[in-house]
Amino acid sequence: LKPGDVVIESGTGSGSLTHSLARAVQKSGHVYTFDFHEDRARLAAEEFSSHGLSQVTCQHRDVVQNGFGEDLHNKADAVFLDLPHPWLAVESLELKPGDVVIESGTGSGSLTHSLARAVQKLGHVYTFDFHEDRARLAAEEFSSHGLSQVTCQHRDVVQNGFGEDLHNKADAVFLDLPHPWLAVESAVKSLKPTGGRFCSFSPCIEQVQRTCESLRNLGFVDINTYECLQKEFSVGFRNLPIAEFGEPEDGKNRHKFVSVTPATPTTQGHTGYITSATLPPEAVRLTS
Repeated sequence: LKPGDVVIESGTGSGSLTHSLARAVQKSGHVYTFDFHEDRARLAAEEFSSHGLSQVTCQHRDVVQNGFGEDLHNKADAVFLDLPHPWLAVESLELKPGDVVIESGTGSGSLTHSLARAVQKLGHVYTFDFHEDRARLAAEEFSSHGLSQVTCQHRDVVQNGFGEDLHNKADAVFLDLPHPWLAVESAVKSLKPTGGRFCSFSPCIEQVQRTCESLRNLGFVDINTYECLQKEFSVGFRNLPIAEFGEPEDGKNRHKFVSVTPATPTTQGHTGYITSATLPPEAVRLTS
């Protein structure tokens, strides 16, 4: 994205990515963001207005059923569709039935549902959102879906951590925050003395860099980052000539192999990054 671009986002959620998109396109561009939950869209619109983001239009809309609207036909430079692979975050956390997992940045609650399915009724998901009304709406939704293994609370975890009652209780922590590196220390306090898994989602590589630095300083190992932007590839066979010294034999002077190449030269859309890491047991943990 560059200043002046028009971008469409579906799945406003907490609005953290929307802020990044708005900064990228600046006042000369525009962000059209949609959420299928009416109250969540209204709360997000109020927040964007209070932050002076005149380049953001937030609407309640089911884009799967109704699209983005005819007024946006042929208008956008890029389109972003929520977090494309919640399973990538779940698999990175290596969750199993009975585990306790902490999530900060409840947002739309879509990932929370995936985490709850992974830990099942034997485990528990503690999820936090800094916006009080958004946390209340999410808690009501989880209750209506019968997710008794989910506790949703309003809390600024960057300022206040996850709470003393969760110290040394969690098997895994997931962060979807504007400044995840500021919550890594709280994650260490909440993970069990035997260690555990960490995962965060960030739309910008600068966020990833600062998070990875904090993870290394606090003793995490096996730090990996995966890009989430979907890309289409073409798979086929290719032939290359083999260098011959002397007379070539018919049919034996070419090498056949499988080739994987991008189907298109460029991919439109805003990417994102999943960063995962392991916290070793206290007895072997090294910090800087």
